[in-house]
Amino acid sequence: MESQRMTWLYDRHHSLKHNKAERQAILSTYRLAKRPTLSSEGMVGESCIVRTNCFSVHLESLDDQTIYEYDVCVTPEVGINRAVIRELVKQQKDSGLGGRLPAYDGRKRLYTSGPLPFDSHRFLVLLDSIEDSPEESRHLRVRDFVVTLKFAAKISLRTLRKFRGGKPNRGSRAALRALDVVLKELPTARYTQFAGSFYSPNLGECRQLCKVLESWRGFHQRIQATQMGLQLNIGVSSSVFIKPVPVVDYVAQLLNEDILLDRPLCSTEFLKIKEALEGLKVQINGNLFNTYHVQDLVHQAASFPVNFSIQYPSLPCLKVAHFGETILLPLEVCKIAEGQCHQKQLNAKHMAALLQVARQPPNERDYNILQTVHQNKYQEDPHAKEFGIKIEEKLVSIKSRILPAPWLKFHDSGETTEFLPQLGIWNMMHKKMIDGGRVKSWACVNFCWSVREYAARNFCYDLGFMCRESGMVFSVKPVLPLVIAKPGCVESALRTLHDDVMDILRPQGRKLDLLIVILPNNNGSLYGDVKRICETDIGLISQCCLAKHVLKMNKWYLASVALKINAKMGGRNTILVDALEMRLPHVRDTPTIVFGAHVTHPHPGKANSSSIAAVVASQDWPEVTKYAGLISVQACHQESIQGLFKVQDDPERGTTTGGMIKEHLMSFYRATKRKPGRIIFYRSVAIHVCLLTTIMRILMIQLQTYGLGTKRPRYYHVLWDENNFLAGSFQELTNYLCYTSATCTQSISVVAPVHYARLLSSRARCYIKPRSIGDSTSHTSLPSEEDSSAASETGSLPPIKDNLKGAMFFC
Repeated sequence: MESQRMTWLYDRHHSLKHNKAERQAILSTYRLAKRPTLSSEGMVGESCIVRTNCFSVHLESLDDQTIYEYDVCVTPEVGINRAVIRELVKQQKDSGLGGRLPAYDGRKRLYTSGPLPFDSHRFLVLLDSIEDSPEESRHLRVRDFVVTLKFAAKISLRTLRKFRGGKPNRGSRAALRALDVVLKELPTARYTQFAGSFYSPNLGECRQLCKVLESWRGFHQRIQATQMGLQLNIGVSSSVFIKPVPVVDYVAQLLNEDILLDRPLCSTEFLKIKEALEGLKVQINGNLFNTYHVQDLVHQAASFPVNFSIQYPSLPCLKVAHFGETILLPLEVCKIAEGQCHQKQLNAKHMAALLQVARQPPNERDYNILQTVHQNKYQEDPHAKEFGIKIEEKLVSIKSRILPAPWLKFHDSGETTEFLPQLGIWNMMHKKMIDGGRVKSWACVNFCWSVREYAARNFCYDLGFMCRESGMVFSVKPVLPLVIAKPGCVESALRTLHDDVMDILRPQGRKLDLLIVILPNNNGSLYGDVKRICETDIGLISQCCLAKHVLKMNKWYLASVALKINAKMGGRNTILVDALEMRLPHVRDTPTIVFGAHVTHPHPGKANSSSIAAVVASQDWPEVTKYAGLISVQACHQESIQGLFKVQDDPERGTTTGGMIKEHLMSFYRATKRKPGRIIFYRSVAIHVCLLTTIMRILMIQLQTYGLGTKRPRYYHVLWDENNFLAGSFQELTNYLCYTSATCTQSISVVAPVHYARLLSSRARCYIKPRSIGDSTSHTSLPSEEDSSAASETGSLPPIKDNLKGAMFFC
């Protein structure tokens, strides 16, 4: 039976939806959440000074300076507003705009350093020359635009002083937004913009990933107010761009660079090319003047006269827009227009190459950030001068502390029973798992022809030996001899194997504990198919291993896989000594449940796909090592988790409450026989406000993550704290939770529950199936997994088999 106070908790949430005054009061408190108290008490670690990727920003007169905001309306709206405003400034700066150089956000806001000579005015902007017009407008018949500017507000920069004092308000946020737009004018005009970052082949070395793809160096920037003053945060990044190659070369690389194009494409090849080319900009070979946007790929004859000899008449044509008309162009007369980001999902080989480029040691990343600032020449930026902004070209240094690592506890039967990680790393040499799982029945299926039968058998034997050496019970012999199957017959192979195994085990009252699956290195959707079939159709825990690892049989790889298998089978690899001895901060004094939440969005180019939210919660106390997970499908790019709380009308019971939070609380009670007295909720994005008040003591945190490379810091915001935690003790707890992941023997860059939530939300994409319109937030209970593989577009999640719902197979 759930407690009355749990019921009150959900009723409380529901009432806030209908009480505007109370909700506003909660919102104001939520926005003003104070940082946990800083004091010498509870502060641990070694003090040091570190450099940040921030640069000090100075304003000419913070107290007296005012920025003027104007609403912008451009008609007709054809998607080139920034180019139209740029032409307006060129024509009217010294006359109609009173000598002001405005900053434009590309949408509806325009900022000036002083008032314009009007409150509202309409300008006629003529893009009279095709040669002088922006590339995006050259295919348009429209050349005349009306721009209406209307005064909206005066923004005093004095509000930033209050913000720096920890009191944010609407004015301070508006001031930061205006300054951010001003400082983005220069990179917007100079570089290629994609997903909030700016890229150029001139910002660093271009690395070739394959014949048609290359990586460009880029950066993102954001102005922020801190206790040390205004700062410009700059981070470097890398992204993949398509080289300006002939379309047929791009197509050949997509399929197979040795493929013959002088034949009709099969349906699979056609759909793959269609998906890759839709939305791209192309040009006709020898005529770089006109750019065409690809709308579709069709099996029709070309409708545009081209003076080329067609070599591949069986290939489809590109359906493109030109001067408002639709024309068809043969693939081989077109080339990819320069400067286009590759928005489709990368294969494993290209992703590995990109990650290799993106990873940088601290000194190299430090150098690249400084080079970016020097190359941008902010001191010469006319917009920065217009608004009296100066930027120092040296990295800001701040005080920091190196938090100590926690002691880890292993089984007493090992040579080493307790261990203090050095530099966040440890291994399982001379150690035993604190709680070894059991694998009494297992089988193996091999989907890779390059792995011979004897190699697969030897790998399984060595893996079982490693599991036993690490502290697990693992049967020496499989239930069945090795099964060899074709990747194209994955469903029938898995079902047949399971039927054959159960014919042996069912009379004994047993089941198959583990299925080892050997996959080709480049397996496409095979991984996702295996997980979907095993976990939603049959009910099997599986461990997938790539052929390259099977053939090498590296002992470190075997040890890593053994850790994952142990967690999947209900075991624990290690626990914190402080947790075992009831010394874990904010967990020791009362039964505590720790949540982690994450929302994953579709891969670029999958605009119609669903987003998937995952929420995991600890199921043991005080160890805080075992987690259960729930997933929820929701609208594309929806950040708020819609399935956290639900209200349902029951014909017999009346209005009832439910959702993922309630299910986790009940699951915690079933697992521990205790009602949680405290909730700690970690989330990698903003949290839905209606969940920020409960009768239980709650701490909610937002994590902000940064790019690959140099050790990735996490920026924590405390959104709500009913515990009055001290900063030091909470930092200690958060640091310790980074040492509790069951997937590796090192501290990870996020707390384990958020790490699990990420794995779970990515894993769930293997399960998605088409759903009916209007079904927005169905959720199902399952623990998460590792690798991700997009399986389908939009839809609901099929239920996980009941016998798997208690297993941590997300490891």
